[in-house]
Amino acid sequence: QSGKHLWKSEGKFGGLAVDEHSIYTVRDGQPAALDIHTGELLWQGSTPVKSSASNPVLAGDRVIIGTADGRVVAFSKQDGTLLWEYQTGPSLTSLEPYKRGGSDVNSTPAVSEGLVYIGASDGCLHVISLANGTKVTTYPLGVPIASSPIIKDQTLYMGAYDGNVYAFSLNV
Repeated sequence: QSGKHLWKSEGKFGGLAVDEHSIYTVRDGQPAALDIHTGELLWQGSTPVKSSASNPVLAGDRVIIGTADGRVVAFSKQDGTLLWEYQTGPSLTSLEPYKRGGSDVNSTPAVSEGLVYIGASDGCLHVISLANGTKVTTYPLGVPIASSPIIKDQTLYMGAYDGNVYAFSLNV
């Protein structure tokens, strides 16, 4: 309410997710958790994460994030242990300056009913099992996807590089 500066944590950070006790982020290229009240480092994982525009998302006991090397990764909220990783396909076009080829995931994941939904530069909407990171299905749009999906009333909405907004029914 007062705007008083409470704390500061040093490092290079990429995106944040918060719960009542912690801030989950990528700090200096590794997953990390900070105490929300003091900024004290609670843990820093050992798995490298190439920063992208993807923000971490909390899903139960997991932190899910897309990476600049085309992976979607899940870490333990408790200690940053890598639980699973899923690799997307080759990029249809480079979304990273001065770099050709490769793969990247700039989309922030959406999670619903045990599934992770995320777009990638390979032109696909990926649907991944939250439990173990296995591919459930992909839906190819044919153009890179950097937009983050959102879910409302059993419908997933997402934009793509062709300028269109897509809606997908999640009812089976």
